[in-house]
Amino acid sequence: MNEKIKQNFIIYWISLTNMETLEETIRQLPLELKQEAMDFIQFLLNKYDKKKGGKLSLDWAGGLREYRDQFTSLELQEKSPKQVSLV
Repeated sequence: MNEKIKQNFIIYWISLTNMETLEETIRQLPLELKQEAMDFIQFLLNKYDKKKGGKLSLDWAGGLREYRDQFTSLELQEKSPKQVSLV
């Protein structure tokens, strides 16, 4: 068996063993804790997706163009933590 296949098999086996342990542990939980576990897993997935990131969207670029004569970038930066009404 070549080394790469051996490594993949070991990773698969560890993953499978961990999944079986996780499933067995979840089965032992009372119903309300199963829902809490599901909520936590969803939280972890969302957190992972945010860290994974991706390309930044620049669709907002130029969105404040009509206000460039009213505000400097410094003024906008100072107001940004607060709610700014532009209308």
